[in-house]
Amino acid sequence: MLCCPPALNGRKEITMHYLHKILVHIPSVHIEEGADRETQLKQIISHARSETECYYERAYDWREDDSAGRWEDEYPQIAYIASDDLEWFLKELEEVNATQKGSIDYSLQQLKETFGTDLAVIADKLWSRPGNNYDAAQGVTEMSAYYLRTLAQLLYGEYRCDSCFYNTNDHTARLYPSDIDMIKKNPEEWALVMFDYHY
Repeated sequence: MLCCPPALNGRKEITMHYLHKILVHIPSVHIEEGADRETQLKQIISHARSETECYYERAYDWREDDSAGRWEDEYPQIAYIASDDLEWFLKELEEVNATQKGSIDYSLQQLKETFGTDLAVIADKLWSRPGNNYDAAQGVTEMSAYYLRTLAQLLYGEYRCDSCFYNTNDHTARLYPSDIDMIKKNPEEWALVMFDYHY
């Protein structure tokens, strides 16, 4: 994640940029038989782009999808096939896992500190708060519902700006151990495409 504070009309506003790693199952991509490597990579990128277009205004309000944008120095070719360097590829996915787990752990910790972990208590406190007012003394803060929603969305695999990952084969932002196993068994069938998302 990268925060960029540009000046707008004399005001400073924080804009957020996220590196998104899009997992592509290569046999699902329409690639002409006998296509050269460059054409194959272009088709993989095009597939990643088209499979994530419907998430405009849900996972991003703008994106750089012709390069890795702010991460172009780190990912100069934008698309990477697992069989080229399986160890590197798996390390990229481990970073996704760590980022998502960190967000889940943080949201859970925030809920524990305000509500505890009893879902019935959490639901009751959020439901019974008077109007749009928040009562910190009762453990209900402006962010309480946000952390509950974030936790549920990440566990469910809803594609968000801070998911930083999308599996175009299974249409989920969750990265499962079974995905890693499939990639290890058939690395020639999997690619990662790097996009710079803004939200």
